Amino acid sequence: MGMTRKKKKGSTVEERQRTRTSAVLPGYPVADSRIAASIKLIESALEKGVRTSDVARKLGLSPSRFGHVFRTQTGLTFRQYVRTARLARAKLLL
Repeated sequence: MGMTRKKKKGSTVEERQRTRTSAVLPGYPVADSRIAASIKLIESALEKGVRTSDVARKLGLSPSRFGHVFRTQTGLTFRQYVRTARLARAKLLL
C-alpha cells in the first residue's frame, strides 16, 4: 500500500490563477487599516523606491509579520503589489 500525499493548497494551476485574480489591485480598499496605511505609503513612495522593512517599521511590525499580513489581505506579496502599482501608474502616464 502506497502512502497518499495531501495536496498542497494552491497547488493546481487553476487555484493559483484564482488567487491571482482575487488579489487587491492598487486603489481598491482592504479590510485591515495597517495594510491600507501601507498601501498609501507604497503609492506615495513608488518613484523613490520602497522596501518591505521600511514600511513594516513605520507600521510597528516585523518585516516577516508584515509580509504575512500583507499577503493575506491583498493576495499579493509586497513585491508583486509594488510591481503592479508601478505598472498601473505607468499606464496612467501613457
